[in-house]
Amino acid sequence: MRKTLQADSRFLQNIPLHKNEYSKLTYSGEILKPNFPYSDRIDSSRIQLIFGNVQGKDEYSGDIKILKFEYFSKDTLFIQDIFNMAKEDLKDDAIKQNPTGFRTLNNESVGKGTEFIYVSSSQKLMKISTEKVSYSDGRFSFLILFVGSTK
Repeated sequence: MRKTLQADSRFLQNIPLHKNEYSKLTYSGEILKPNFPYSDRIDSSRIQLIFGNVQGKDEYSGDIKILKFEYFSKDTLFIQDIFNMAKEDLKDDAIKQNPTGFRTLNNESVGKGTEFIYVSSSQKLMKISTEKVSYSDGRFSFLILFVGSTK
């Protein structure tokens, strides 16, 4: 996956992550559906791949990989549909489910969803979060985040 992202000109490398415990290499890119203007960000996707290290107190400590995919659309019904489908698909093998939520600085976006934990211990980590995100500029997105140990 890293080689593919490195070879794709739409992805920037080594983007610094501020106020974050993750380190090492980061790749970030935005893939737009053809024939849509960039400024509207309608039906576009943003993908981020992060490799780093965390030092947890009670849970996993060590190297991690994070894959973040966000699909943007102004069609709230479509975003709700894919959010519902993802929630249904991911729940079966999860050992634990936690509600998630966040609000960005300056209230630019608000997200709400579910985190599905499959393995979480001091040796292994694997969880997937799905969220619906609402942006102050009227955009909506479906966000899916995979976090796992590199071992």
